[in-house]
Amino acid sequence: MMIWIPIVTGIIIGLAILGITFLLKKMFKSKVILFSPAILSMLGSTYSIYYGLVVIRGFEGVAYLFIVFPVYLCAIDAIVYATKNKNT
Repeated sequence: MMIWIPIVTGIIIGLAILGITFLLKKMFKSKVILFSPAILSMLGSTYSIYYGLVVIRGFEGVAYLFIVFPVYLCAIDAIVYATKNKNT
């Protein structure tokens, strides 16, 4: 239970990032706007990794890593989705 709740939380956050990227791709054509949710989530994930490993440390810090890993993967998926053409 202590492992699955942070992982599910990270998946929910990652799906929200993918949803925001999907909506922005329908509305805007600018790459800066399309990449902004993914880049901001990657920056936040990087900071959370640092915070979990250096500041909190120990078992509680591992929960941050369990949250960050799915968010980081979904951010990479959002960047790949934002770079795909609509024609293909």
